[in-house]
Amino acid sequence: MTLLNTTFCISPADREKFHSWVTEILIPAIGETPDAADIKYLKINQGDDNTMAFAVQFVNADEDSAMRWRDTEIPRLTAIAGASPYGLSAERLLHFTTLMEIL
Repeated sequence: MTLLNTTFCISPADREKFHSWVTEILIPAIGETPDAADIKYLKINQGDDNTMAFAVQFVNADEDSAMRWRDTEIPRLTAIAGASPYGLSAERLLHFTTLMEIL
C-alpha cells in the first residue's frame, strides 16, 4: 500500500477559501476513488505567522494508483481551486506531493 501526502502552503488570508476547496472539492474527489482509504486533512504546526501549511493524505492500494492520482487528479483539482469561488491561483496555492510506501 502507498500513502499519498500532498502538503499545501497558503497565506492566512486564504484559509477560508482553501478550507472550502478542500472540503467541497478535494476530499469528495478522493472519496470517489475506488482504492482510496483513510483520508486525513491535517494542519501542520510550523510557528510561522506569514504562511499556513496543511496536508491531505490517503492510502492507495498500490503505487501505480497513487502515481495516477498525483499526475492526473491533483493538477485537475488544483486548477478548480484557481477558479471562482475559490480564487486560489497557482501562486497562492503552493503544494508538493510525496508518495510513501507503507511498511
